[in-house]
Amino acid sequence: MEILQTVSDNGKAAVLGCDAPIEGENANELKRTADELVSKGVTTMVLDLTRVGHVASNGLSILGSLNKKMKSVQGQMILAGMNREILSVFGLLGFSRDCVCAPSLDIAYGMAAKFSGGAMTQAGSESASAVKSDPAPAETPQRNAEKESAAQIPGEPAVQEG
Repeated sequence: MEILQTVSDNGKAAVLGCDAPIEGENANELKRTADELVSKGVTTMVLDLTRVGHVASNGLSILGSLNKKMKSVQGQMILAGMNREILSVFGLLGFSRDCVCAPSLDIAYGMAAKFSGGAMTQAGSESASAVKSDPAPAETPQRNAEKESAAQIPGEPAVQEG
């Protein structure tokens, strides 16, 4: 598994992008990488799950412990771009009540910038511009409802994607 990292200009926010199921050694690698970033002062962590098809039980456990760690440093974990299967499992287990979920990476970048006060830049980029995700699928009533329920910051109204 490759874990892609992007860190904000102020070092307070990071995006971790995974390209394989979060299970077994992959989950442990994700935890090690996230722990290292938190030890360097990151307080807002975006997990880009757009290319993750499955999260196993040990992956769920690691995500839960990472969320607790972020809260212990008065930080925030944002889960971005979950597929329907993962979103459903997270909802059943109550993760969606405890974690901030964003329907797209673009929205997650905006949330991370808001929480951390720093601009998110693409790795190796000279400017402070958000990384663009793939174009969104066609709008449907179901997709609109998913966006409204998925992009939720605890204690704030739902985020609308425009």
